[in-house]
Amino acid sequence: MESERFIRQVLRDVMSGRLTEDQAAERLLQEMGRGGVILKVDENCLALAPLLMARNYTTETVEPGLDDQGIKRQIRSRVFITRNGQHFNDPKDLERFDYGLVWVRSRADDRTLARSIERTLMRSRFNSNQHQVVEV
Repeated sequence: MESERFIRQVLRDVMSGRLTEDQAAERLLQEMGRGGVILKVDENCLALAPLLMARNYTTETVEPGLDDQGIKRQIRSRVFITRNGQHFNDPKDLERFDYGLVWVRSRADDRTLARSIERTLMRSRFNSNQHQVVEV
C-alpha cells in the first residue's frame, strides 16, 4: 500500500507541474528498483542480504567457496558488497568484469551497516557509474 501511495503522489506531482517527467522517472526507479542496481553480497557479509532486501534492493549472494576470479565472473553487472575489497578494487578488473564495489570496512552492527550501505548507494549512483569503489 505504501508503494501505491508513493506512485500516486508522484503522478499528482507531475500533473501539477511540481515534478518533471525525468524527475518522476528517477524517483520511481529509486523506489521500485532502488536505483536500478542488483546487489551481490559476499559470503563474509551474508547477514546484510535480508536487511538490504527489506529495503527493496534486489539482492543475490555469491556462490560459497569460489576463488576471487570465480567471484569476479559471477558479479558481472552487479554491485558487490564485501569485507575483502582489497581483492576487488583494481580499476582494470572493475571495467573488465563490469562491476561496482561497496567495501565494508566498518565494524558497526548489521542494521547500521545496511542503512549506511543504502545511503552510500543512493549518493554514489551506481546505475550511471558502475565501475566505482565506495567504502562504508
